[in-house]
Amino acid sequence: MPERRMLTLAEREEIALANARGEGVRAIARLVGRDQSVISRELARNTSKRGYRATTAHQRAKARRARPQQRLMDTDPVIRQRVLRNTPPKTNSRVIMTVSWRATSQVRARSSARSPSGP
Repeated sequence: MPERRMLTLAEREEIALANARGEGVRAIARLVGRDQSVISRELARNTSKRGYRATTAHQRAKARRARPQQRLMDTDPVIRQRVLRNTPPKTNSRVIMTVSWRATSQVRARSSARSPSGP
């Protein structure tokens, strides 16, 4: 079964109807098929003086999800320098690894061919 992280609008509507009927968090959780902590958190975050509104809760959750975030590497120059210093360029790293591998394998082959006792 795939993991469902976000509540759908339909689930929020079920929560709103059950909450309006006065059902408890555990009963709503069984009804929706979610853990009671999810329902409790949802009601705590999105209940206003007017009560819990499914469409408003869905819009607020969507707005919280869409907040812009910058990468840490873009905001912290120290981390950026460390990452750039420790990361070889992509085009050269492949060539260097290939050349190094060939060089070591060639050295092994030459040394074993020269000495009869082996490497």
